[in-house]
Amino acid sequence: MLATFAPDGFDDIDFGVGLALMNLAKASCEVQNVVLVDCHNSFKGEGGRVLPGNKEVFELMGAVEKLKAPEQENGIKVGCSSDPLDNISKEDGVGQSGVKVMVIEAGSQKTAYILLDANNMIIGFRGIILEKVKSLGLDHAEVMTTDTHFVNTMSGGHNPVGTKMQDEIINGILKCTKEALNDLEDVSVGCKVANIKDIKTFGPLNATELVTTISSIVAVSRIFAPLVFLLALLFVFIWIFYGTFSI
Repeated sequence: MLATFAPDGFDDIDFGVGLALMNLAKASCEVQNVVLVDCHNSFKGEGGRVLPGNKEVFELMGAVEKLKAPEQENGIKVGCSSDPLDNISKEDGVGQSGVKVMVIEAGSQKTAYILLDANNMIIGFRGIILEKVKSLGLDHAEVMTTDTHFVNTMSGGHNPVGTKMQDEIINGILKCTKEALNDLEDVSVGCKVANIKDIKTFGPLNATELVTTISSIVAVSRIFAPLVFLLALLFVFIWIFYGTFSI
């Protein structure tokens, strides 16, 4: 399951909300395993987080309850492609993994899953990408980001993809999608959900606090840096003139 509120803005779907949606899908669709992906593809900022009790949670639950498991199973074909997008830097919002595309053909339906190594994307960029990609003959498509913080900048913290080099990014996506379509072949599919013990993470609150602290330091330094420079310059002048007077 892919979850997005685009074209409306949002940021992170809380882990507890995701877990509840997975359990709800297991019951309503009568399946053993569910994988839920937060598409993270329409940046609103810290105010856009989807937390337990928010109205967005009930919208997601209502959507999950409408899902029905297909009565008929079809053979599945999968094609994949990737491009590191070396000509696009992290300052442009794209990380080291670039873009990865997976196309799934189930029966007569073709769907593209596009993953950008980025920290969310500006509102509206997703729609532009999907419009371009669907022109390749796809029935459905979705674009996601990895939520990497590798691309974050010191000024403002966040650096959503789409603020720069949109055409170059779209061209890379189109190239990979075409390659994935040409790579389609019959596959068998399995799914398993497992718990990984003792993995250490920042967590959403600590990560937000770290970014906020850095942003505050940068904002304060903009004020004090010129003052420190002027004081240093004044000290140099006093030292020069005092030294000359003493000689």
